[in-house]
Amino acid sequence: MEGKIGKWRNDLSLGKILDGAIRRIAILQKYCYAENMKSKVTINERGALTIPAKMRETFGIKPNDELIIEDTEQGLLLRPAFSVPVELYTEDRIKEFASDEEAIGKLFPPEK
Repeated sequence: MEGKIGKWRNDLSLGKILDGAIRRIAILQKYCYAENMKSKVTINERGALTIPAKMRETFGIKPNDELIIEDTEQGLLLRPAFSVPVELYTEDRIKEFASDEEAIGKLFPPEK
């Protein structure tokens, strides 16, 4: 049976994820107080559209970033997707974590 305790992938830390989220929030706050940006785009035969460079720069959108598209009362809304990678652990891996915690506990004096 596999365990269901999650862990960040080695190549992504919580700090990196939060830094990206905070950067996007700051950009969105900046945008809220700026003039509305409008631009005409064309959808190609495959259904792809190109977001103008100025908008990608303003919102910190980079190649291969994921966006969520929503149907709203005002029309379509694009917003950044926030994905958190999760690793599922086997029972053996969970036991390994527990033994590591026991070993670390032996290094510290007991609390009084």
